[in-house]
Amino acid sequence: VRGVGMEESEVRAIEAELSVEQLQLFESENEAMVRYYEDTLSQVQNAEKSLLEISSLQQTLVSHLSTQEEYIGQLVTDAASTETNIGRGNKELKRAGERRSAAQAVFWGTVGLCTSLIVWDLIF
Repeated sequence: VRGVGMEESEVRAIEAELSVEQLQLFESENEAMVRYYEDTLSQVQNAEKSLLEISSLQQTLVSHLSTQEEYIGQLVTDAASTETNIGRGNKELKRAGERRSAAQAVFWGTVGLCTSLIVWDLIF
């Protein structure tokens, strides 16, 4: 029998009052309690290890989510910019189509004038 905070003389006095069977019973109960508390300690240490791992994974997840948030923000900005650029491009294509009509008129006018000059030259 070993008590916490007990002096050796107190331990001997208690052991003298107990039979061998009682001492063995106390010792086996003490060993069972020690095993139980060691198992509990092991479970607590495993839980602590799991919590630390979960915390680490959570920090990694937060880091990745922050990075993804930045990328998504950039994608939204790019999408808005692309929409604006497509609108401008469509306007430019429309203007180019209109300019082509004017260019075609100038071209055909020049062809007609040149043809009339050639015919005029051949006749006179």
